[in-house]
Amino acid sequence: MAEDKLESFDLDAELRLTGVRPSTLLIWGKSAQEIIGRKLVEVFPFVAGNEVHKTLARALATGEIQRMRAHSMSMGKPVAVEIRPGPQGLHVSFSAIGD
Repeated sequence: MAEDKLESFDLDAELRLTGVRPSTLLIWGKSAQEIIGRKLVEVFPFVAGNEVHKTLARALATGEIQRMRAHSMSMGKPVAVEIRPGPQGLHVSFSAIGD
């Protein structure tokens, strides 16, 4: 993934948003105040039960880095996603494929 086009956010073990890159907030059309501390599925209900949600849960359960491709509703294109487990939860980064 190209660093200059990389978007990212952080989740705790309950999948609550704990940090979001400012450029990611712009893509999402959200402010930090309205989403920090809320569960990802509260902010983005369409995530509940989908492949991204399952992969986040797998990363938490196994402690292993997960990589996948998904369609970004906010970007309107496919993205490469990397989920890195850590002591505080998950760091999720993504970038548009082909950019």
